[in-house]
Amino acid sequence: MFFTSTSCRSATKRVLIDRESRPPERSPNRKSSQKKVIFVGCGHYNRAHSSSKWHATVIQVPGYLIKKEIGVGGMATVYLAVQTSLEREVALKVMNPAMVADATFSKRFMQEARTLASLSHPNIVAVYDVGITPEKLHYFSMQHLPNGDFFQRIKDGVTDQEILRVFAGVARALGYAHQRGFVHRDVAPGNIMYDINNNPVLTDFGIARTVSKTSRITNAGVSVGTSHYMSPEQARGGDVDGRSDIYSMGAACFEALTGNPPYTGEDGFAIAYAHVFEPVPRLPANRTIWQTLIDKAMAKDPGQRFQNTDEFLLELARVEHELTGTHHADPLPRTSQHSTVVMPTPVNATTPMVPSNPDQVPLLDPLPQPKPRAQSGEQAVSESGSKRPWLMISLGMVALLVVAALGLWGLQKFTELPAPTNPDAPLISPLKPESKPKPKPEPSSGEQLDPTEAVPEDENTLAADDPAMALVLNATVVNPIEQNLWLAGNDLKGLRLSQPPGRNAIDRYKLVLKLDANNTRAIEGLQNVAKKFVELADKKLAEGNLSEFMAMGNLALDLADAYDPSGAIRTVVMRPRASLVSKSLDAGRTAEARWDEAAATKAYQQALAIDPTNADAQKGLKRAPTLGKPGFLFLDKANTVTGPELVVVSFGKKRAAVSRAEISVGEFKAFWASSGSRTRALRPSCRDREGGIFSSSKQRTWQSPGFAQSDQQPVVCVNFDDAKGFVDWLSQQTGKRYRLLTAQEWRTLAANSSDGSNCKANLADQSYAGEYRERDALACKDGFVHTAGVKRFEPGKLGLYDMVGNVREWVSDCDTKCDRRLAMGTGWVSTKDQLTPTMSTGFDADTGYNSVGFRVLREID
Repeated sequence: MFFTSTSCRSATKRVLIDRESRPPERSPNRKSSQKKVIFVGCGHYNRAHSSSKWHATVIQVPGYLIKKEIGVGGMATVYLAVQTSLEREVALKVMNPAMVADATFSKRFMQEARTLASLSHPNIVAVYDVGITPEKLHYFSMQHLPNGDFFQRIKDGVTDQEILRVFAGVARALGYAHQRGFVHRDVAPGNIMYDINNNPVLTDFGIARTVSKTSRITNAGVSVGTSHYMSPEQARGGDVDGRSDIYSMGAACFEALTGNPPYTGEDGFAIAYAHVFEPVPRLPANRTIWQTLIDKAMAKDPGQRFQNTDEFLLELARVEHELTGTHHADPLPRTSQHSTVVMPTPVNATTPMVPSNPDQVPLLDPLPQPKPRAQSGEQAVSESGSKRPWLMISLGMVALLVVAALGLWGLQKFTELPAPTNPDAPLISPLKPESKPKPKPEPSSGEQLDPTEAVPEDENTLAADDPAMALVLNATVVNPIEQNLWLAGNDLKGLRLSQPPGRNAIDRYKLVLKLDANNTRAIEGLQNVAKKFVELADKKLAEGNLSEFMAMGNLALDLADAYDPSGAIRTVVMRPRASLVSKSLDAGRTAEARWDEAAATKAYQQALAIDPTNADAQKGLKRAPTLGKPGFLFLDKANTVTGPELVVVSFGKKRAAVSRAEISVGEFKAFWASSGSRTRALRPSCRDREGGIFSSSKQRTWQSPGFAQSDQQPVVCVNFDDAKGFVDWLSQQTGKRYRLLTAQEWRTLAANSSDGSNCKANLADQSYAGEYRERDALACKDGFVHTAGVKRFEPGKLGLYDMVGNVREWVSDCDTKCDRRLAMGTGWVSTKDQLTPTMSTGFDADTGYNSVGFRVLREID
C-alpha cells in the first residue's frame, strides 16, 4: 500500500510515490516532502517547480487576465487571474497540455470541475467556469481563497471557539456533499481554507468519488488521502462512504486540539497501521470535554461512528454547551460570518437557551424563528415601499420583461442542443464515429485488466468543438443512474467486470442500486456479469487453470447469491465443481492404493480447493502422510474379495503389514465358499480345550466348534494346513504376498503387551470357572466363557487386537518336529499359571483345536 504525502499544506501539495520507493511521511515537525508534487486545487497556492517547461510559456485563456502563477504541479498550473467579464479575482487552473492527449487525465480534470460545480455550498470552494480554449487548453476557474489554511492556524494556535466554528462549517459542507453521493476522502487541515470573509471553505475535491468507488487511484498505484487523517477502511484500500470523512474530521479535530496529528510514524505505512489497529488517542486534561466527540468520530468500526454529519453537529452543540453553558437544538452559525446551509431542527429539539451575558454569544445558534404573519388589515410591505408604490410597480414590470427575455433566450439555446434519440442513452453522448481515436485491442477471453494500468472510463475523447462538449460544459450534473447504467453496459462488453476499481461493471451497477435499490436494469446487469464470470470460468477450466477457474466461479457466486434469488446461476457454477471433486477423490483413493503420498496429497488438496468442507477429502489428506508408514491402516481389495484390515509394522529395517485381529469366522467363510470347501474337503478332528486324544471329535468343525459363534468371532477348529491354505488363497486373490507370522515376529509384536490378569483380555476367568469348574481361573470376570468378538477388547500400542487372550495363533515355525507346529500366546482357556504373552505351545499340525486360530502377515519390503 502506498500513501500520499502529509497534509495538503498551504501549497496544497500531494506526492505521488513510485512503487519501488518507500513512501515519504512527515516527521513530527511535519516539514513538507521534497518529492515531486502535483497540485490538485486546495484553493490556496504557492509557487513550486518554476523550472517546468510547459507553464513557462505565456498562455492565454479567453475571458481572463492572468496576473501571476501561484502554483504548479505535474497535472496542472494554477494562476491568479481576473475574470474580465465580472472583474473579479479567481484561481484559474489550467491542465498540462502534454496530458490532454491522455483521455484518462482529461476526464479526471473535467471530473474535478464537474464535481465542484455540482456542489453549490458556501463552505465548499466554488467553480465559476470550465472550458477548453482554441489551443486545446483545458481549464476551470474557481473561488480564490486568499486567507490561508487551517493547518497554518493550528500551528499558530486555535481556540475552542474557532475549532467549533470551523468544524461546524466543514461538517455542513460534507453533509451536503454526502447527500449528493460524494465522499471527499481527503479531509485534512490543509484542505480547509479561508475566504476573503474568513469563512472556512472545504477544498481539494480532486480525489472525491461517488460512494460506491474504492479509495484506490489505480493509475498511480497509491492509496489516496492524507495518511495522518485517513480512516481505517481507507488505509486498507477498502470501500469508503461518508463515515470515512467523519473519521478524517475527527483526526483533524484532534490535531486542532493538541497541535499534533493523532498518530505519527516513520512512514505512511506505520501511520496507516496505527489508524487501523491502535486505540483512539487521549486528549490532554484541559481538552477532555472533546474526548467523546473524538472517540465516536474516530471509531475503528464505521458502524460505531457518527452515522452522518447531523449527528456530528449535535455533538458539537453538546461540546459548545459544556464550554459556554449554552445549549441549542441545532448547531448552526449565527451570522453570515460562519457560512452555513440551514438544516431542519430535530423533532426532539429543546428550546434554545439565551446566554445571560450578551458578550458570550454562542457560535452554534438555533434556527431563526419564522416571523409572525401580518395581522388582518395590515400591509405586508415596508415603510419605504408604502411611500413609493410607483417605484415598486416599475421595478416589477422591468423584472417581468427581463424574465421573459431570458426565457426566450434559454429556450432557443436549449433547442440547439442535440437530444438523445434513445431514452436509455447517456446524458453525455458518445462521439461520432469519425472523431473516435483508433480503438484499443479488445482483451482476450477472460483477461482481467491490470489494476495498475491507466484505463479511461470509455473509449471516447471529447473534442473542444464537439457538440457533446457543450453538454459537458453546460450540464455539469448528469443523471447518475442513466450514466452509470450506460457505462456499466460498455464495461460488460469490454470485459471490465471487476477491474479497474471504481470503473468496472460491478461497481457501476452497485452504485445504481445505492441510488435506486430496486432498479431492475442494474440487478439484471449484475446477473449478466455473473454469467460472464461463469463463461470465463469454463474457459479457464478447459485450459487447465484451476485457480483461475475457482476465482472466476467465486466472483460469479458472490453476485449470484446477492442478486439471483432463483439460484439458477449458483447451480450452473456448482455442477462442474461437484464433478471435479468426485474425480479428485477417486484419484486420491487410487493414489492411496499405490501408497503414493505425493499424488494422494495433490488429489485431496485439489478436492479441498474446490470444496473446503468436503469430509472425505479432509480425511484423505490426513491419511496421505501416513501411507506405508508404521501405524498406517489399510486393506487389500480384489474383485469381490476384501482382505482383513492390516496395520503396517516394522521388524528392524523391514516393513510388513499384519492383520489387526485374528481371522474371523466371516473371513474364513469367504475362503471356504471360494475354494476351501474343495481344497480342504477332508476335515480334521477338533479337540476341546486343548485336551488329549480322547477329547477329539470330528463332529467339531470351524462352523460348530462346540459352542455358538458369530461371524465376528475368531475362527477355531482349523489346523495348520487350513491356516496355510487361507493365506495362499488370499495371496492369489489380491496379488500380494501373504503368509503366517514367524514365532520371532509374533514375539516382537507381543513384547510390550500386558498379561491380561486384570481381565482386560479374554482368559480363563470366573465366567470360565463357573462353566468348567476351573480352580486356577483368574479372580476377575471378563464376561466371556468361550471366544469373544475379534475387536471386543482395546488394541495394543501397535494397533493390534487380542495379542493376549481370546485364541492362541498358529505360526509357521515347527515344534521339535514339523508334524507339530507352534501356536503363540494365550487364549480363552489360559489359566493364571499360563499368562506369559510371548509363550509358545506345540500342537499336532493335522489337528484342530477350539482354542487355536491364526492371523496373517502381508509382506511389503
